[in-house]
Amino acid sequence: MSNKLESEKTRGQFEQALIEYLSSQSVFSNSYDRLAEYLSEKSGREIDGRKINFLSRGDAYAKKWLIECLLETALIHGWVPYSVEDWENCIWVVTGKRQSVFGGDNTRVYGKLADMSGKTEGVFDASYQKMLRESNYGQKI
Repeated sequence: MSNKLESEKTRGQFEQALIEYLSSQSVFSNSYDRLAEYLSEKSGREIDGRKINFLSRGDAYAKKWLIECLLETALIHGWVPYSVEDWENCIWVVTGKRQSVFGGDNTRVYGKLADMSGKTEGVFDASYQKMLRESNYGQKI
């Protein structure tokens, strides 16, 4: 599978995970129509429950504005990235670049996620550090 196809597959799974998380929140009551209404109102763009349904099944891909809106909404409702894949996708949404999560300075990413969520940067730094520990990054095996 080529890198582009693998990247699209990963992105689609990220959208699915965000939609699954959001639809499980009581405010949306497992309703794609309610989630679509909220996203439409938040973004100022039109989206319907049918499109959310297609996204949730992986039958369609969201445009960048919708992924940003899904991420922001999930962050506001308590979601925090915890896996390597979550962090790769969050970094991509924030920076527009596909890059490894290992190494580098993520201060800008923490700041953007904090701005989107209303949480402190420390929440995201702690989650990132936990992900590094759990992935055994930097440890000799």
